[in-house]
Amino acid sequence: MKRLIGVASITVIIIALASGCTQKAAEPTTAEPIIPKDGTYLATGIADQSNWVPEIAVTIDQGKITAVEYDEISPMKKSEYLEYQKSFKQQSKIDLLAVYTTIQNELIKNQDITKINDLAGATKTVENFKSLAASALNNAKDGDKYKDGDYSAIGTMDEKNWTPTVDITVKDGKISKVKYDEISYNIFKNKSQDKAYLAKYKEKNKLDLLDVYAALQKSLIENQSAEKVDATAGATLAHDNFAALAAKAIEQAK
Repeated sequence: MKRLIGVASITVIIIALASGCTQKAAEPTTAEPIIPKDGTYLATGIADQSNWVPEIAVTIDQGKITAVEYDEISPMKKSEYLEYQKSFKQQSKIDLLAVYTTIQNELIKNQDITKINDLAGATKTVENFKSLAASALNNAKDGDKYKDGDYSAIGTMDEKNWTPTVDITVKDGKISKVKYDEISYNIFKNKSQDKAYLAKYKEKNKLDLLDVYAALQKSLIENQSAEKVDATAGATLAHDNFAALAAKAIEQAK
């Protein structure tokens, strides 16, 4: 009898120990989804062997992708270069503008880069698009906060040998200082310092060019976005040059 009681006691102890060692399985942790912040986010790729540079602008509204614009530039946009489009269609048997429209719409519809389908004859275009869209959306995770520092961008010389430039300073995550000008390396002068040019510009356009520059710079600081820079009647080219270069400089700060 004592032997049976002893065996029973040992059995109870073993069961108790086993019960004590059994732990509840840890429940899987689900990461909170990252909701992109509203705004328009840009990304620029690397020029290919033919000097075409891919660029993308992705707009987020209420946490969703609502607009996408992709193109390749050198310095004309492929979307506006009819001869290139014709050559592309003959060679690839596919319409380049249709390719752009398809991949842009797929990103808006699916809200997911991985669900963008490959297109026969346009593999490189789709790869560039996915890569830049990923970069732009990654920027959207942090919203409009930029990395502190000084950033510059230089544009393309025009037919009169003026080259637009922009310098921006970011402090505490915000654009705090902006300097825009156009430089002629032939005469080693800035437009902002060329009194003869400024007088001629004012006579022709009924505008003070220095006021135009000041307004563009102020608008960028106030809006913290190149896309929201206010245009000035009679100074469309200056606005377009400024906005394009500001976007490129800001891209470096992301």
